[in-house]
Amino acid sequence: MSNNEEVKMGSKVVILGKRKGTVRFIGTTAFGPGEWVGIELDKPTGTHDGLANGHRYFTCPPGHGVYVQRQGVLPSTSWQAAASQIQSLLRGRKDRQETDYKRAFQTWNAMDMEEESQFLDQSATISRVEHMLRAYHPSQSTTPNGNSAVALSINGGVSTDYANWGADMTVDADYKGPHIKWPLTLDNVQTVLHHIRTNPDVAVHKKYVAEVLSKACQIMNAELKDSVYDIEVPSGPDGKLVICGDTHGQLADFLWVLKQNGEPDEDTGYLLNGDIADRGDDASEILLITLMYKILYPKRVMINRGNHENLEMNRRSSEHGGGFFDECRAKYDATVFMMFQQFFEILPLATVVSKRVFVVHGGLYRRDGVLVQHIRTINRRRQCPTSTEAIEDALMFDCMWADPQDFPGVSRAAHRGANCIRFGPDVTKRFLGNNSLSLCIRSHEVPNSLRGFEDKH
Repeated sequence: MSNNEEVKMGSKVVILGKRKGTVRFIGTTAFGPGEWVGIELDKPTGTHDGLANGHRYFTCPPGHGVYVQRQGVLPSTSWQAAASQIQSLLRGRKDRQETDYKRAFQTWNAMDMEEESQFLDQSATISRVEHMLRAYHPSQSTTPNGNSAVALSINGGVSTDYANWGADMTVDADYKGPHIKWPLTLDNVQTVLHHIRTNPDVAVHKKYVAEVLSKACQIMNAELKDSVYDIEVPSGPDGKLVICGDTHGQLADFLWVLKQNGEPDEDTGYLLNGDIADRGDDASEILLITLMYKILYPKRVMINRGNHENLEMNRRSSEHGGGFFDECRAKYDATVFMMFQQFFEILPLATVVSKRVFVVHGGLYRRDGVLVQHIRTINRRRQCPTSTEAIEDALMFDCMWADPQDFPGVSRAAHRGANCIRFGPDVTKRFLGNNSLSLCIRSHEVPNSLRGFEDKH
């Protein structure tokens, strides 16, 4: 028997697989050709009470009536009812999951910005007090790079001769982790990577971490002639450059990125766009993996500096947006932490990819007419300034802290913290045009799309 033959007066039906009701009329009407079915819906999702265009074909409670052409009506059998119920439950579950995900994202984002805002507000207050004190004591006002990791390391008795880092450390006889030998080989790197994947609770010995930092600092110091790095997309038929930002110590996420895109090699480059440190427990492992590949493939791997590659941010607890110092102290010691800080100050503020794409952690600039050449000349071998009064300080600060906005111009970003700005699409367009670039890629925020990326300007 066909479905059409089963649709009869008084029978239970389903309309287009969704709404359910009871047949109250079958026949021709004055409002349209063909055969129509008048249905009293179970729920008040209809449009009338059976009266259509002045003609009444059946009667039902207001809002329960609807007319549907015969082919859009199916009998409500038990399997269709079950299928409809399952579909409804799945749709409801999916909607709830998406809603919960968005709420979690919004809560996390708000907490993230609140923590960073507190840090910047405190730093701005300290900066104002320092300026006042220096005004009263001019002899103490000239302290170039006094807040650099190198200066702080010297004061703390930590070596700044990174060529010899690790030389005075010894590996304990009961050490259970992997060993790193020089010159570094791909097999050695993959052995360490396998250990980190399968046994992350056993940290690589601090001697090897110091030696990897030593080699990476030497390579980067030699190849970075200024504060902007230039990298090319590998030219082979399978060549690609993977750009990833804000891993924040989330080792599982970083390992997933490696698995999805392939580990770095001559055909696969990697650019980590800042904020590797803080919040998560395994930022040092992410840095160690990245730097070992940097040593193997110097032209294929680079790290941009983010606002969390910063001493004061790292010294805060993970509950307050930091955590990297606590991680280093638990796995290694304070000396290795200061080695990481010296390494962070070598990192470029931005990278230009194949002369066409500008990659920066934070964003563009509050001042008009900024050229990439201006960023190249910034003295980056210091902590990120919290004051933006000097032009160079403002440029460096914006590299790490600025965010985009949908409307034109530049505005204050009070939610982000003291001295932070937002830049509009007109700023992006001018910057790209003035520098003969085609695209700007940035990180620093969780995309609202929840897809890992989104188009902004």
